[in-house]
Amino acid sequence: MSEANFAPGSPMMAAVASLDAEYLLRWQDRIERFGKAYYRGFAARHRDGDLRLVVVIADDGTLQRIDLLSSSGAQALDRAAIQTVQKLAPFAPCPSTLASTTSELAIVRTWQFRR
Repeated sequence: MSEANFAPGSPMMAAVASLDAEYLLRWQDRIERFGKAYYRGFAARHRDGDLRLVVVIADDGTLQRIDLLSSSGAQALDRAAIQTVQKLAPFAPCPSTLASTTSELAIVRTWQFRR
């Protein structure tokens, strides 16, 4: 998938935001809480870095795929972000309002590792 498919304001992202922003906020909160607890001090052992992932989740909450859109430049950081998603899968099913319009949800997120 190209990053262009997920540009802010695109019909796909606008539909997701309007149908169920609460689902995305809960998903992000869960990811961040896990990352902060599990990877505390991780960047200090490696380095600071930002990376972008697209995570595709089926409407039933199963993980379909993870694509690395842009690397942090450090394999350990990229791997940590991907493993976070894998460890937390499966996710909650999409709300019926969202599931009635799409069979999968693509979430683009920037991951930041800081000392």
